[in-house]
Amino acid sequence: MEEEGYSTESSNEGDVQEDGDKEKTLAEGDVLKPVDMDPEWIPKVGMVFDSEEDAFQFYVAYGRRFGFGITRRSNNTFDGFRYRSTFICSKGGQSRLRSGVTRPARKRGTKTGCKAKIIVKDAHFQNRWEVIVLELEHNHPLDPGSIKYKKHLESIPFSLNPPRLSEAPQSSSVVGHSSSFGDSGIPSSAQIEIKTKIDRNRKLKLAEGDLEALVSFFNDMQDRNPCFFHSLDMNEQGQLRNVFWADAKSRSSYNYFGDVVAINVTNFSDQYDIQFVSFVGTNHHAQPLLLGCGLLAGRSLGAYVWLFDTWLRCMNATPPPSIITNYCHDVAIAVKKVFPNSRHRFCLWHILNELPEKLAGMEKKDEVISTFSTLAYDSVTTLDFDKEWQEMAHQFQLEGNEWLSKLYEVRAQWAPAYVKDFFWAGMSVTDRSDSATDYFDGWLTSGTSVKMFVEQYEAAVRTKLEKETYEDLQSSQMRPHLMTGLPVEEQAAKMYTMEIFQTFLNELGRSFHCNYSILDRSDSVVTYIVSEHVNQTKVDYKVAYDNAEDDIWCFCRLFQFKGILCRHALTVLRQELVPMIPSKYIIHRWCKDCKLTCSSMSRDVSLSTQELGGYDDLYKLGHQYFAEVVELGSVNSESKDYALSVMREIRDKVISYEKSLRDQRVDSQVSTANFAYNPVNEDFTDDALPISLSTKGWDLIQGQSKRSRKKKLTTPTVLDTLKKKTKRAYNKRRNATANNLCTTVTATDSITESANVCIVTRSTHLTSIFLFFI
Repeated sequence: MEEEGYSTESSNEGDVQEDGDKEKTLAEGDVLKPVDMDPEWIPKVGMVFDSEEDAFQFYVAYGRRFGFGITRRSNNTFDGFRYRSTFICSKGGQSRLRSGVTRPARKRGTKTGCKAKIIVKDAHFQNRWEVIVLELEHNHPLDPGSIKYKKHLESIPFSLNPPRLSEAPQSSSVVGHSSSFGDSGIPSSAQIEIKTKIDRNRKLKLAEGDLEALVSFFNDMQDRNPCFFHSLDMNEQGQLRNVFWADAKSRSSYNYFGDVVAINVTNFSDQYDIQFVSFVGTNHHAQPLLLGCGLLAGRSLGAYVWLFDTWLRCMNATPPPSIITNYCHDVAIAVKKVFPNSRHRFCLWHILNELPEKLAGMEKKDEVISTFSTLAYDSVTTLDFDKEWQEMAHQFQLEGNEWLSKLYEVRAQWAPAYVKDFFWAGMSVTDRSDSATDYFDGWLTSGTSVKMFVEQYEAAVRTKLEKETYEDLQSSQMRPHLMTGLPVEEQAAKMYTMEIFQTFLNELGRSFHCNYSILDRSDSVVTYIVSEHVNQTKVDYKVAYDNAEDDIWCFCRLFQFKGILCRHALTVLRQELVPMIPSKYIIHRWCKDCKLTCSSMSRDVSLSTQELGGYDDLYKLGHQYFAEVVELGSVNSESKDYALSVMREIRDKVISYEKSLRDQRVDSQVSTANFAYNPVNEDFTDDALPISLSTKGWDLIQGQSKRSRKKKLTTPTVLDTLKKKTKRAYNKRRNATANNLCTTVTATDSITESANVCIVTRSTHLTSIFLFFI
């Protein structure tokens, strides 16, 4: 039990009673209860506060009116987050005399064993602090006149906003729903402004040497690269309260991979009462990408608002289209305030991690968790999800579980069946083990200090950067092994990075295991039913294709949320004799050349000495030249326009030069390496392997015996059968498509922005087909 005094009367042995002469002792068993007060200002069981601090200040103001002090007796936490607090009368408990200490004659103990107290609890970590235990009776006199002796109460106003009762219909509690935000549970803008007040006395509780290490880290990073950004938030006493920083690599990467940002809030370590916040995106290799870090003194709404505002300022006031966060009410409010136009959802991975604790004590907890996970991941439509949820609630009698009920109310912000209509770069939507926010996994442990972390920060970032650089090298200078030799595969190999190509290849391979039938054909629009077996269950997907506009849409919505065509769409394109992916379905963020226009500030300052020499010279001279250009070009609008046009011309020339060098490296690598792939429109005479599926660590060749690996593969493959069926059709279209095979495809179309609006909008016929789906 930790006890923090908020009155001049201490819980330690050296207690001093400032108004000691006025103290009167009641007879044993006598009690005193406050009376003659507006009922709305008297604490009641069931009262709800928006924060733990609001509850404490309300009780302090109540004590001020009746002349007794308040002590914060204990705080219960889970995983570093406070969820229960006890406030008692300052005369509660008994005075303790330390051994060897003699009490001065003029001092005497002030504890009377008073039982008056209030206990508040935030049961679901949603800043809904409810009074669950209340005792108003005291065993000592109450003297409002003694308030002038209690300095800690002088600043407490007598006119605080009264709290609300949880059962009041006019309540604006967090479980109520604002009409302006639907089911999100986010309050109005006026309520948000009230909630953003930061505790004036809050500060970062750092260990010895941490502050010096932080300042040294910031100064060193700033000296090496002026594009390093950091911001310090101080309280009114000049003490450090919140911290944010982002290196040059993070700031530049946001320009190219800022379409989806995951914000993860976690306890820094067991040694600190500090919250660590990381901003993480995903690059063109599907690797986690750091976009900034923050240290917060607490989980207050004001701290989140300050941090998000600072991060947004660091990123040139450009908010991300989509944001993923922990399932936390305060974070959701802060996101709505700072990023009002961004799409926001909760991370399913974190929700699943909370399930065991939220279902603690339930007899069939494991079965509920398994059922919850299955319906979350395997529900294809929103109707399926809602139906299966109701069945789960009825089967396990979960109707009375408040946490699950509130989670269901905001299902549109976390359930894959609801969020898959929008682009999330594949982050934590359907991958059961994915948590892209764990960027510092292995570097930030329970025993890590702030000093250790900042000293290891560059090493952690460098490790991630080396992996990204390696993938860049692999993608630009290597050609992947083509498994089918189909034009669509060669096109994808040329455009996509190696990691994304492997994802595409998995979809292409699985497309040969799908069955299909034509449901309807009307004018240029054809509708297919494509079937596959998922967990030994047959699942049907509707796919519509408009051959006039090269538009395709699948009910699984893989392209919508991940930006890669699914196996069902590829099946239909193959049957419709479309040899290549329409350009609108190749997203540029997954392509090899998406970083060619990356600015100089993105370069890491911890590269080799040889690389640093060239970079430093270019950086210094480049800034000098461009500073002069900016100064001369700002004289008038004509000079400004001319300066900007020259800068763009220089940039385009450098990009073109880099692309020519890269193409030369690729051609050289192809001519000297032994790649087993089939040129387009050539007969499939190679010993092609069967279609490669996901095998997790072993492939079909490794799975064969040594003798069988030495033999030439003679078993007919799916590809052989496909070749016989489609060879005549391909020959007819060979001349029509030959020129297109050498054309570089660029992706310019954006991903669909609405859950009920299909990608295909240019064909009224196809739109009617989609409405039929719904």
